[in-house]
Amino acid sequence: LDSRGIFPIIFGGLYALRPYDPAFDSGGVEGFYIDYSGLKNTLTQFQPDFSKNADVHIRFFTELEEGINTVERFYRCQLKLYKDILAKTRLSFYHQPDKLTQQQLQELTSAALQVANDLALLGQYVTLNRTAVRKIVKKHDKLSGTTTLQKVLDSVADKRTFFHGKDQGSLGEEAERFHAELCKFIVRRFF
Repeated sequence: LDSRGIFPIIFGGLYALRPYDPAFDSGGVEGFYIDYSGLKNTLTQFQPDFSKNADVHIRFFTELEEGINTVERFYRCQLKLYKDILAKTRLSFYHQPDKLTQQQLQELTSAALQVANDLALLGQYVTLNRTAVRKIVKKHDKLSGTTTLQKVLDSVADKRTFFHGKDQGSLGEEAERFHAELCKFIVRRFF
């Protein structure tokens, strides 16, 4: 995390994602992403004699699975965090909406909007890692002469929730609807 609150990415440009959970800091932020360059480096160890590449295949898929599992854990942690924030924000509003001041309502509105924006960034994180998986496995297949891409993509899509980002999308829509509801309430009450 640099001074601007930006996470540098191994695969791609820059990606801002808040809030940061120190539980996932395992020696650097690169642990949050598919290590594309590390996997690419592993692939450089393929030899022209394909019978000698079994260790490289095993190492490549072990590293890929570790990266996918890290992304999945981070994704689930972020979803839980945003669900909790949204639930607390809703509870604050629905408990006694008529007793909230304009300032308190604006704070709740800002919180709902921040959740929606952060979930959109989480969607970019999903896309980035899904693309990394597809590209590195495609590169593996080209170098190894195998056809594992579709099997890997099907397996990850079937067993990992981050891969399609449906939960993130649904929660983002929910946050946007709640934000709109808050805005309408403020307009009706104060204007």
